[in-house]
Amino acid sequence: MKGRTRLYRAIQAAIGCSLVCSVANAQQGVEQASQPVEEVVVTGTHIKGLDTEGAVQVVQIGREEIDASGALSPIELLKQLTQTGGGSGTFSTTTAGPLSSNTPVGAAGVSLRGLGAASTLVLVNGRRVSVSSFAKGQESFVDVNSIPLSAIERIEVLPSGAAATYGADAVAGVVNFVLRDDYEGSELSLSHGNSTASTDEGKYNLNWVWGRKGERSHTMLVADIFTRNALYDRDRAATANSVRPSQQGIYPSFNDLFAMYYDQAEEAGDGGCADEQFGFGSFGEFCEFNTNAYVATQDEYDSASVVGTFDFQLSDSVEWFNTAMVQASSSSGTASPANFSRAPFDPESPLWPEALKADIVEEGGFSPDFPTDDFSDFYGYPIFA
Repeated sequence: MKGRTRLYRAIQAAIGCSLVCSVANAQQGVEQASQPVEEVVVTGTHIKGLDTEGAVQVVQIGREEIDASGALSPIELLKQLTQTGGGSGTFSTTTAGPLSSNTPVGAAGVSLRGLGAASTLVLVNGRRVSVSSFAKGQESFVDVNSIPLSAIERIEVLPSGAAATYGADAVAGVVNFVLRDDYEGSELSLSHGNSTASTDEGKYNLNWVWGRKGERSHTMLVADIFTRNALYDRDRAATANSVRPSQQGIYPSFNDLFAMYYDQAEEAGDGGCADEQFGFGSFGEFCEFNTNAYVATQDEYDSASVVGTFDFQLSDSVEWFNTAMVQASSSSGTASPANFSRAPFDPESPLWPEALKADIVEEGGFSPDFPTDDFSDFYGYPIFA
């Protein structure tokens, strides 16, 4: 009986505590409910009737941050985010070049979480825009550098997958560029940047913003001019020389792959490989080639763009809007000269230098079974470079 009495008292105490705690929690909930709650905005939902106005509560870069950053293009801002790094990441000038597998010089794509630019949806004012005419390999992307930074009010980054709402091109997330819609007045800005080195790789940016707000309308025009000089690997001591120079220079090594044992290179005295680049390796003579003397770290790029927006409030629930964006760009990409790769040459051509012919004849007599006393002994068979 004593055990049962203790059990009943314990149950009564627990029930009493539960009632008291519930009342206390209810009172605390009433006090919290009476306090003002900050508005929570949901963007990209299938639920109808929700208020989707305002900024997305994710990563945002506002107008003040844009002005304070000193950036000259949207990609200079976005590449600083941790969400745009890793994997098949955000690219700009690092993958630019003149080859078909490169991005055009000056173009830039955004990749969230390293899943590639084709998996990141880019919007302007919440609406889709056309992809770039040129692609990095087979990957489509929106050239974010075509949007003048002075026309942007804020950048919203949704770093989580949104394929259920937007489609497969939003697997990695969404980047939304919100243009300025309430600017009034006129603003002219000029910026310039360069290094203290003797080389000139300066950047110049001139932009003009004009906005006018009527009783029921708003108009904005943005004109932007950007130019950038090239920076080459040879312009800096750390990158002036290749760590491992190529042994296939612009002056080839010759071998008939039959009577000759070693390759023969055209030497400087014959108008060929320079003395400081001339060498001898396991395959014979070669002309060492420094590719860094030609490759550009940052290529030359010029662009001019105009953005115009017009909004007119027809009624409390109907708005007419127009957005026009036009850009013209010119770029120059630089790659190292292509190397020879066993290209066949006719030994009967009259263009062979006499000194090189003598070296080939000397090298071709390495075996008594295949003696070469004259260059004509090579006729009828190609000599490979």
